[in-house]
Amino acid sequence: MSTKNKMKTVLVTGGGAGMGQSMVRRFHEEGYQVAALEVVPTRLAETLGEFGDSDRIFGVVGDVSDPDDVTRAVNDTLERFGSIDVVCNNAGILGEGLAGEMTLETWHRVIGVNLTGVFLMCRAAIPHMVAQGKGVFVNTASSSAFVGGGGDIAYTASKHGVVGITRAIAIEYAKQGIRANALCPGATATPMTASYRGPNGGPYDEFIAATPAGRWAQPEEMAELALFMASDAADFVHGAAWCIDGGWTAL
Repeated sequence: MSTKNKMKTVLVTGGGAGMGQSMVRRFHEEGYQVAALEVVPTRLAETLGEFGDSDRIFGVVGDVSDPDDVTRAVNDTLERFGSIDVVCNNAGILGEGLAGEMTLETWHRVIGVNLTGVFLMCRAAIPHMVAQGKGVFVNTASSSAFVGGGGDIAYTASKHGVVGITRAIAIEYAKQGIRANALCPGATATPMTASYRGPNGGPYDEFIAATPAGRWAQPEEMAELALFMASDAADFVHGAAWCIDGGWTAL
């Protein structure tokens, strides 16, 4: 089924690397106008450099946990393209430490980016989506949203929360034309997971071997599902949490 859309606008957070970068590429390829929000300027510049002089893409340097940066990203996107039809809340980070060892600083930072950042972006974009009568949120959660042992405690808690935010928005705004769904990846080969991988093996080798698919996912696979979730072909999909984890949560 074709997911082709003409001149819709998508705002992708964490658009400078990994899954976010793949989403930027795939949506642009599909004909969307793309705004990429990225906290690392060099990553953003490298991503934008792939598109030459395309007038369908631009970038904003900012932190999703900063309300001012989020507001600026939304306003800049509206000024540039006139609408925000899709938001891919993809920015995310890992923490480090068990519950009895994690610092409060790490906890706040992970929750701030992974959970509060999703809330802030949704809050900023919803009024514009309501005004135009339609909009879609694709919020990146994780297969860790369904278990207790898929990551550190802050990451796991934040991803459970992303699914909750997604379902709440789906219920609150469905009658105003807004859909919200969660993309829940398993182990994916991105810069964030680089320390868990390697040509000579890594700490996740046994974990990956035990996954039914028996391999790492590629970020392009996540982008493909995000594109479908954003498209009119998924118009009846509301409040869903779509696992794309090679069967890990089925074990």
